[in-house]
This record gives sequence, structure tokens and C-alpha cells, in this order.
Amino acid sequence: MINIQKSTQKETGKTNQFIENGISYKKSAINGYSSGKFNKELTYSTILMSIENYLVGFLENTGIVPLSHTFTELTGELLTTGIITGEFASEIKKIDEHFNLCSLDPFQMPVINDDLIHWLFTIADNLGKLHK
Repeated sequence: MINIQKSTQKETGKTNQFIENGISYKKSAINGYSSGKFNKELTYSTILMSIENYLVGFLENTGIVPLSHTFTELTGELLTTGIITGEFASEIKKIDEHFNLCSLDPFQMPVINDDLIHWLFTIADNLGKLHK
């Protein structure tokens, strides 16, 4: 599980965010996952944005300046650097394929289900372990 600490208002100016290793997350995304009660109103973009922010922070911490901040391109950079390998890499590829299929049809958003949420937060969790 991701180690989360509540930020102060001074740090972010907002009480609905959390900070971990200098990376902010939306409270609703983290709480929905942590409690096991995923909020169905939480949009795909909110979840993805939290993970994209984490991926950008992770890449920057390893000295890589991301060329793009989109999930597909960020994961591509992570996989090509060789930082991420094995089962974790295959999980990222599965998510990436899912998003690519959905992007072929602009009206089809990825299915927000427990597997997708688990995958996204597993990425954040594993990246957190890698750069501690």
C-alpha cells in the first residue's frame, strides 16, 4: 500500500490532496482505493492523472526528463529504460494495451473496474518501493 501523509494547507493550499515523496494525489482517488469502496463517480481521468503525476515524479527522481506526460508515453519510457522489468513490466503493458484499445474509439472510455484500479495503484506502489 502507498505510504500516504496528509499535507498541510501551507504545502499545497488545498486540503483535498496528499503528499508522498513530493508527489500529490487527489484524496478521493486514494481514499476510494484504500477503503476498498471505489467511488464510481470518480472519473477515469482523475485516477489516471494521479498515476501520471506519480510516473513523472518517479522519472524525474531517476534523472530522466519525461518527453511527455501521457500515460502511454510515460510507461513506454519506463519500460525502455530497463528500470522496470518482470511481472511489474507485464502489468504495465496490460494496462497500456487496454488504454490503447479504448483510444481507437473516442467514445469508449476504459472500463473502470476493480482490476483497473488495482493495476493503477500497484504501479504507484511499486514505483514508490523502487525509489525509496
